[in-house]
Amino acid sequence: MQLRIRLFSVLLFVFTSLLPNAQEAAKEPYRKDQIEQALAYLGPSDSPDSLIMQIVSRGVDFQLTLEEQAEWRKTRKVSTRFLEALGNSYRPLPRHSVHVASPNSVPIEPGLPLSKEEIVTLLRDGSSQSRIEQILRVRGLRLANRDSDIEEIGAAGAPQLLIDLIRSLAPPVDLPTPAPHPPAPRELPTPAPHPPAISLADAQTLRSVHKIFIDKLPNDLDQYVRAELSKQLKGKVTVVLEEKGADGILTGVSEEEKGTGAKITGRYLGLHDLATASLSLLDKERKTILWADEAGDRSLFFSVAHRGGERKVAERLVKKLKKAMQY
Repeated sequence: MQLRIRLFSVLLFVFTSLLPNAQEAAKEPYRKDQIEQALAYLGPSDSPDSLIMQIVSRGVDFQLTLEEQAEWRKTRKVSTRFLEALGNSYRPLPRHSVHVASPNSVPIEPGLPLSKEEIVTLLRDGSSQSRIEQILRVRGLRLANRDSDIEEIGAAGAPQLLIDLIRSLAPPVDLPTPAPHPPAPRELPTPAPHPPAISLADAQTLRSVHKIFIDKLPNDLDQYVRAELSKQLKGKVTVVLEEKGADGILTGVSEEEKGTGAKITGRYLGLHDLATASLSLLDKERKTILWADEAGDRSLFFSVAHRGGERKVAERLVKKLKKAMQY
């Protein structure tokens, strides 16, 4: 250790001798890069505190911000005593024409309010009461549980004056006086139940279904539903071929009117549905209905080329399911 200290002194002498005027340089305080090189020279078993004597004797021409102090503690393993020596030894060059900084003159950067844990850490690291007060006045205070947090700060060694300041910055919360209870409302007749609507909670439940098994449906409706799911809910829902691997099960019924008269009045004139179907999405145990709806293929477009039947029914049903899932 003594050999390293002597080598450090020689190293600093070499740094200053390279300046234009070595005699004047010997009187100038150490620069930040000189201290950083000296710290880098120390071995893993050497303490940075061994440099304090040279720092106090010569002084430094720089100040560390709070962020730099935290970085030096972490990366250079310096102690609170070392940082205080830097603050006390700050000697700006005469050409700057500024006064010598006091131990607590390191600027405080605005930031988030201090928590109980941060105050306890500052106390255990040896920060002075005045320094902690400065930080509190700049950044403020946030306590999750006022009384218990202040008790823990006091147990960590906070002086009474500091505790009084913390109490003034975190006053007790006055709970609002509860409003008087309103008079009981008159009993009104129970209205008739409305059909259930898809709520946000229902949508969240539906969105948890990612793998769907489709039962065999009349008129090949299951084939059209499978195609529409792959098209409208691509990347959201996957159709599986085995029920045991599904999150939900689609089942339902389908009807289709046949005959020339039905096709003319239904498909071509759009007067009624030619094909209708209803689908239900069940949970994988088939015990709960998660969603249900129905649709037809009726269209107001007068066109022989217009596609109807189960293909249109499947398109509309999957579109309703997609809306219920809020995709």
